[in-house]
Amino acid sequence: MQIHAIQHIGTRPSQQDAFFIAQGIGEHGSHMIMCVCDGVGGTHGGARAAATAASAFGRELVEFATQGTHSITGFRHHFEQARRHTTIQLACDADDEPGLEHACTTITACVLIEDRLFAGNIGDSPLLISDGNILVHAWTEHSKAALLLSAGVLTAEEYEASPFRGVLTRFAGTRSHTSSRPPCAEYRLGQSDRVVVCSDGALEAITLNGIREQLGAPSISTVRTLFENAIRARATDNATLILCGRDDEETLRDMYADSYAESANQL
Repeated sequence: MQIHAIQHIGTRPSQQDAFFIAQGIGEHGSHMIMCVCDGVGGTHGGARAAATAASAFGRELVEFATQGTHSITGFRHHFEQARRHTTIQLACDADDEPGLEHACTTITACVLIEDRLFAGNIGDSPLLISDGNILVHAWTEHSKAALLLSAGVLTAEEYEASPFRGVLTRFAGTRSHTSSRPPCAEYRLGQSDRVVVCSDGALEAITLNGIREQLGAPSISTVRTLFENAIRARATDNATLILCGRDDEETLRDMYADSYAESANQL
Protein backbone atom coordinates (compact mmCIF):
# COMPACT_ATOMS: atom_id res chain seq x y z
CA MET A 1 0.00 0.00 0.00
CA GLN A 2 1.11 3.53 -0.75
CA ILE A 3 0.08 6.83 0.80
CA HIS A 4 0.65 10.33 -0.59
CA ALA A 5 -0.23 13.80 0.69
CA ILE A 6 -0.74 16.86 -1.52
CA GLN A 7 -1.21 20.41 -0.22
CA HIS A 8 -1.55 23.76 -1.99
CA ILE A 9 -2.38 27.23 -0.69
CA GLY A 10 -4.58 28.09 -3.68
CA THR A 11 -5.19 31.83 -4.06
CA ARG A 12 -5.69 32.36 -0.32
CA PRO A 13 -3.20 34.54 1.61
CA SER A 14 -2.50 31.82 4.19
CA GLN A 15 -2.72 28.05 4.60
CA GLN A 16 -5.54 27.06 6.99
CA ASP A 17 -5.53 23.32 6.26
CA ALA A 18 -3.57 20.78 8.28
CA PHE A 19 -3.13 17.05 7.87
CA PHE A 20 -1.67 13.99 9.55
CA ILE A 21 -0.53 10.76 7.89
CA ALA A 22 1.24 7.72 9.32
CA GLN A 23 1.78 4.09 8.46
CA GLY A 24 3.28 1.16 10.25
CA ILE A 25 3.34 -2.59 10.74
CA GLY A 26 2.69 -4.06 14.16
CA GLU A 27 1.83 -7.39 15.68
CA HIS A 28 -1.79 -6.84 14.66
CA GLY A 29 -1.08 -6.06 11.01
CA SER A 30 -0.28 -3.06 8.87
CA HIS A 31 -2.09 0.24 9.28
CA MET A 32 -2.39 3.65 7.65
CA ILE A 33 -3.75 6.79 9.30
CA MET A 34 -5.17 9.76 7.38
CA CYS A 35 -6.60 12.98 8.76
CA VAL A 36 -7.46 16.29 7.07
CA CYS A 37 -8.51 19.36 9.07
CA ASP A 38 -9.80 22.50 7.34
CA GLY A 39 -9.73 25.64 9.48
CA VAL A 40 -12.93 27.68 9.39
CA GLY A 41 -13.31 31.42 9.38
CA GLY A 42 -10.51 32.85 7.30
CA THR A 43 -8.50 34.06 10.34
CA HIS A 44 -5.34 32.87 12.06
CA GLY A 45 -7.65 31.05 14.45
CA GLY A 46 -8.66 28.65 11.71
CA ALA A 47 -5.06 27.64 11.06
CA ARG A 48 -4.45 27.09 14.79
CA ALA A 49 -7.63 25.02 15.14
CA ALA A 50 -6.69 22.82 12.18
CA ALA A 51 -3.14 22.24 13.42
CA THR A 52 -4.34 21.49 16.95
CA ALA A 53 -6.93 19.01 15.68
CA ALA A 54 -4.48 17.26 13.33
CA SER A 55 -2.07 16.73 16.22
CA ALA A 56 -4.77 15.49 18.61
CA PHE A 57 -6.30 13.11 16.09
CA GLY A 58 -2.89 11.84 15.06
CA ARG A 59 -2.09 10.83 18.64
CA GLU A 60 -5.45 9.18 19.30
CA LEU A 61 -5.63 7.31 15.99
CA VAL A 62 -2.09 5.95 16.35
CA GLU A 63 -3.14 4.61 19.75
CA PHE A 64 -6.24 3.02 18.22
CA ALA A 65 -4.30 1.48 15.31
CA THR A 66 -1.63 -0.08 17.52
CA GLN A 67 -3.89 -1.54 20.21
CA GLY A 68 -4.91 -5.19 20.41
CA THR A 69 -8.52 -5.09 19.18
CA HIS A 70 -10.27 -2.90 16.63
CA SER A 71 -13.98 -2.10 16.50
CA ILE A 72 -16.15 0.78 15.39
CA THR A 73 -16.95 1.42 19.06
CA GLY A 74 -13.26 1.75 19.86
CA PHE A 75 -12.67 4.00 16.88
CA ARG A 76 -15.57 6.26 17.88
CA HIS A 77 -14.14 6.50 21.39
CA HIS A 78 -10.73 7.64 20.13
CA PHE A 79 -12.34 10.02 17.61
CA GLU A 80 -14.37 11.66 20.36
CA GLN A 81 -11.36 11.80 22.69
CA ALA A 82 -9.39 13.63 20.01
CA ARG A 83 -12.23 16.09 19.50
CA ARG A 84 -12.36 16.76 23.24
CA HIS A 85 -8.60 17.30 23.40
CA THR A 86 -8.90 19.74 20.50
CA THR A 87 -11.63 21.74 22.20
CA ILE A 88 -9.80 21.85 25.55
CA GLN A 89 -6.47 22.87 24.00
CA LEU A 90 -8.04 25.63 21.90
CA ALA A 91 -9.94 26.95 24.94
CA CYS A 92 -6.67 27.09 26.91
CA ASP A 93 -4.91 28.84 24.02
CA ALA A 94 -7.74 31.38 23.76
CA ASP A 95 -7.17 32.41 27.39
CA ASP A 96 -3.67 33.54 26.44
CA GLU A 97 -4.16 34.72 22.86
CA PRO A 98 -7.01 37.03 21.89
CA GLY A 99 -8.73 36.09 18.65
CA LEU A 100 -8.68 32.34 19.21
CA GLU A 101 -12.02 32.21 21.03
CA HIS A 102 -13.78 31.61 17.72
CA ALA A 103 -11.22 29.19 16.26
CA CYS A 104 -12.79 26.11 14.69
CA THR A 105 -12.08 23.42 12.10
CA THR A 106 -13.59 20.56 10.17
CA ILE A 107 -12.14 17.08 10.63
CA THR A 108 -12.21 13.96 8.51
CA ALA A 109 -10.09 11.09 9.79
CA CYS A 110 -9.72 7.40 9.06
CA VAL A 111 -7.60 4.39 9.94
CA LEU A 112 -6.97 1.56 7.48
CA ILE A 113 -6.03 -1.72 9.19
CA GLU A 114 -5.42 -4.43 6.62
CA ASP A 115 -8.68 -4.25 4.62
CA ARG A 116 -10.79 -2.53 7.31
CA LEU A 117 -11.31 1.22 7.02
CA PHE A 118 -12.60 3.06 10.10
CA ALA A 119 -13.73 6.60 9.34
CA GLY A 120 -15.44 9.59 10.92
CA ASN A 121 -15.96 13.26 10.22
CA ILE A 122 -17.13 16.60 11.57
CA GLY A 123 -17.91 19.27 8.98
CA ASP A 124 -17.62 19.00 5.22
CA SER A 125 -14.17 17.64 4.34
CA PRO A 126 -14.76 14.68 1.99
CA LEU A 127 -13.83 11.01 2.19
CA LEU A 128 -14.07 9.08 -1.08
CA ILE A 129 -13.58 5.37 -1.78
CA SER A 130 -13.25 4.05 -5.33
CA ASP A 131 -12.49 0.78 -7.06
CA GLY A 132 -11.99 2.68 -10.32
CA ASN A 133 -15.62 2.25 -11.37
CA ILE A 134 -17.85 2.93 -8.36
CA LEU A 135 -17.17 6.05 -6.30
CA VAL A 136 -18.52 5.98 -2.74
CA HIS A 137 -19.01 9.24 -0.81
CA ALA A 138 -18.14 7.95 2.66
CA TRP A 139 -18.73 11.08 4.72
CA THR A 140 -21.61 13.13 6.11
CA GLU A 141 -21.67 16.76 5.00
CA HIS A 142 -22.63 18.89 7.98
CA SER A 143 -23.91 21.98 6.20
CA LYS A 144 -27.15 23.94 6.03
CA ALA A 145 -27.50 22.91 2.39
CA ALA A 146 -27.25 19.21 3.31
CA LEU A 147 -30.00 19.67 5.91
CA LEU A 148 -32.21 21.41 3.34
CA LEU A 149 -31.53 18.61 0.85
CA SER A 150 -32.44 15.89 3.36
CA ALA A 151 -35.64 17.79 4.24
CA GLY A 152 -36.63 17.97 0.58
CA VAL A 153 -36.39 21.76 0.43
CA LEU A 154 -33.57 21.65 -2.13
CA THR A 155 -33.28 19.42 -5.18
CA ALA A 156 -29.99 17.68 -5.92
CA GLU A 157 -29.22 20.29 -8.59
CA GLU A 158 -30.06 23.19 -6.25
CA TYR A 159 -27.95 21.63 -3.52
CA GLU A 160 -24.86 21.50 -5.75
CA ALA A 161 -25.06 25.25 -6.42
CA SER A 162 -26.36 26.33 -3.00
CA PRO A 163 -24.41 29.01 -1.10
CA PHE A 164 -25.52 27.24 2.09
CA ARG A 165 -22.99 24.46 1.40
CA GLY A 166 -20.44 26.76 3.02
CA VAL A 167 -22.56 27.24 6.15
CA LEU A 168 -21.44 24.52 8.56
CA THR A 169 -23.80 23.02 11.12
CA ARG A 170 -21.07 21.06 12.92
CA PHE A 171 -17.41 21.75 13.55
CA ALA A 172 -14.78 21.37 16.28
CA GLY A 173 -13.45 24.33 18.22
CA THR A 174 -13.70 26.35 21.40
CA ARG A 175 -17.44 26.68 20.79
CA SER A 176 -17.64 23.11 19.55
CA HIS A 177 -20.89 22.52 17.64
CA THR A 178 -20.95 18.75 17.64
CA SER A 179 -22.46 15.89 19.57
CA SER A 180 -20.61 13.33 21.65
CA ARG A 181 -21.38 10.72 18.98
CA PRO A 182 -19.70 11.81 15.75
CA PRO A 183 -20.77 9.90 12.62
CA CYS A 184 -18.36 6.97 12.25
CA ALA A 185 -18.46 3.90 10.03
CA GLU A 186 -16.44 0.86 9.03
CA TYR A 187 -15.86 -0.22 5.42
CA ARG A 188 -14.31 -3.33 3.90
CA LEU A 189 -11.93 -2.49 1.08
CA GLY A 190 -11.07 -4.60 -1.93
CA GLN A 191 -7.52 -5.10 -3.18
CA SER A 192 -7.85 -2.45 -5.88
CA ASP A 193 -9.77 0.14 -3.82
CA ARG A 194 -8.30 3.60 -3.36
CA VAL A 195 -9.11 6.12 -0.64
CA VAL A 196 -9.10 9.91 -0.85
CA VAL A 197 -9.36 12.18 2.21
CA CYS A 198 -9.37 15.86 1.31
CA SER A 199 -10.49 19.38 2.12
CA ASP A 200 -13.43 20.87 0.23
CA GLY A 201 -10.94 23.11 -1.58
CA ALA A 202 -9.24 20.06 -3.08
CA LEU A 203 -12.55 18.52 -4.07
CA GLU A 204 -13.59 21.76 -5.76
CA ALA A 205 -10.33 21.84 -7.71
CA ILE A 206 -10.90 18.34 -9.04
CA THR A 207 -14.39 17.65 -10.37
CA LEU A 208 -16.12 14.47 -9.21
CA ASN A 209 -16.06 13.09 -12.74
CA GLY A 210 -12.35 13.83 -12.86
CA ILE A 211 -11.79 12.01 -9.58
CA ARG A 212 -13.65 8.96 -10.85
CA GLU A 213 -11.59 8.83 -14.03
CA GLN A 214 -8.27 9.59 -12.36
CA LEU A 215 -8.70 7.04 -9.56
CA GLY A 216 -8.96 4.35 -12.23
CA ALA A 217 -5.47 5.07 -13.56
CA PRO A 218 -3.29 1.92 -13.53
CA SER A 219 -0.59 3.38 -11.27
CA ILE A 220 -1.19 5.19 -7.99
CA SER A 221 1.81 7.39 -8.82
CA THR A 222 -0.05 8.46 -11.95
CA VAL A 223 -3.13 9.26 -9.87
CA ARG A 224 -1.00 11.38 -7.53
CA THR A 225 0.49 13.31 -10.46
CA LEU A 226 -2.95 13.93 -11.99
CA PHE A 227 -4.26 15.19 -8.65
CA GLU A 228 -1.26 17.45 -8.11
CA ASN A 229 -1.59 18.98 -11.58
CA ALA A 230 -5.33 19.59 -11.18
CA ILE A 231 -4.97 21.13 -7.72
CA ARG A 232 -2.11 23.42 -8.73
CA ALA A 233 -3.98 24.56 -11.84
CA ARG A 234 -7.47 25.03 -10.35
CA ALA A 235 -7.30 25.48 -6.58
CA THR A 236 -8.71 28.77 -5.33
CA ASP A 237 -9.28 27.70 -1.74
CA ASN A 238 -6.65 25.96 0.40
CA ALA A 239 -6.40 22.41 -0.92
CA THR A 240 -5.21 19.32 0.95
CA LEU A 241 -5.56 15.76 -0.31
CA ILE A 242 -4.38 12.39 0.99
CA LEU A 243 -4.37 9.46 -1.42
CA CYS A 244 -4.05 5.86 -0.27
CA GLY A 245 -4.15 2.65 -2.26
CA ARG A 246 -2.40 -0.33 -3.70
CA ASP A 247 -0.53 0.06 -6.96
CA ASP A 248 -1.72 -2.21 -9.76
CA GLU A 249 1.69 -3.87 -9.94
CA GLU A 250 1.42 -4.73 -6.23
CA THR A 251 -2.14 -6.00 -6.74
CA LEU A 252 -1.06 -8.31 -9.57
CA ARG A 253 1.82 -9.64 -7.50
CA ASP A 254 -0.55 -10.44 -4.63
CA MET A 255 -3.24 -11.99 -6.83
CA TYR A 256 -0.81 -14.10 -8.83
CA ALA A 257 1.89 -14.67 -6.25
CA ASP A 258 2.45 -18.31 -7.30
CA SER A 259 2.90 -17.38 -10.96
CA TYR A 260 5.31 -14.59 -10.06
CA ALA A 261 7.31 -16.93 -7.85
CA GLU A 262 7.43 -19.60 -10.57
CA SER A 263 8.57 -17.05 -13.18
CA ALA A 264 11.23 -15.73 -10.82
CA ASN A 265 12.57 -19.24 -10.22
CA GLN A 266 12.88 -19.80 -13.96
CA LEU A 267 15.06 -16.71 -14.44
